Amino acid sequence: MESTTPHKRHRWLIWAVGSVLAAASVVSLWLFVLIPISFRTVRREVQGCSQAASRVGRMPTIEMDAAIGRLGGPGKALPELVRYIRAPSWVGRHRDMAVLMLGRCGRPAVPALTELANRASDGLESSSIIALAEMGPEAIDALPLFEDLLQNESSEKRSVAAAAIGKMGPPAKHAAPLLLELLDRSTGLERFMVVTATDEVGENGESVVPSVARAYGDSDARIRLECVRILGRVSPPNATVIEVLIRALNDEDASARRASASALARLGPAAAAAIPALEKASHAQDEVLSEWARNALESIRRENPGSNGK
Repeated sequence: MESTTPHKRHRWLIWAVGSVLAAASVVSLWLFVLIPISFRTVRREVQGCSQAASRVGRMPTIEMDAAIGRLGGPGKALPELVRYIRAPSWVGRHRDMAVLMLGRCGRPAVPALTELANRASDGLESSSIIALAEMGPEAIDALPLFEDLLQNESSEKRSVAAAAIGKMGPPAKHAAPLLLELLDRSTGLERFMVVTATDEVGENGESVVPSVARAYGDSDARIRLECVRILGRVSPPNATVIEVLIRALNDEDASARRASASALARLGPAAAAAIPALEKASHAQDEVLSEWARNALESIRRENPGSNGK
């Protein structure tokens, strides 16, 4: 009896391994039959884009667009991608990449992406927000979502929201008051994103002046430059606008100095108070600055010959 025990154990082990392999084969066959060919095609394309992202270290937009083309174009790819994203994660892997690909399908994808962005339980919130942020003006229907995100406790999400709103351009001007409110309490990269978005949505009313004038005092030259650009568009300009632009003529950053002189040239007679500062700038060693300063002086005096800046 004892001599047969090892043989029995050996047979039992073979039977157990065979049963597992048989079960795996049945499951694989079941999945192959049950999962539509279109789903498997989407999975292959999504996996390919995910591998491309790992390879290039960024969003592989060219590969994503090519994959969508192979899926039949945005119109056909959109419902297939949505179906893939909603499938269990063990069936559809790399769903975050599928979400980013969904963003390449254009404005019709906005409702699905907005829904995903509001469902944090799916673990796809961040990729949905990024996909919408990359869509620019096509994501204008998601503006309420990004307006809410501007008030989020996460600085990263607020920064992404500001960038998304900026990419939408003038159609997103409705968000300007929220951007200006955030501009006053933000710092660093977030503040740069917010002031850039304020510039890109094209808000040029007097309401922008107080917050932008305060932000001009930032130590970041990029932020000061954006402030000068925004204030240079305010129409009609008030005394604060002219005061900041005069200060900017002496900014340590060359781009800010040039942008200020250019803005004062566009303002014409309204910038008469800047004449003394412009006369000084017209003799600057920076040839671009001096040329813009002379243009500004000519513009002011041509339309208002009696102007002397006093």
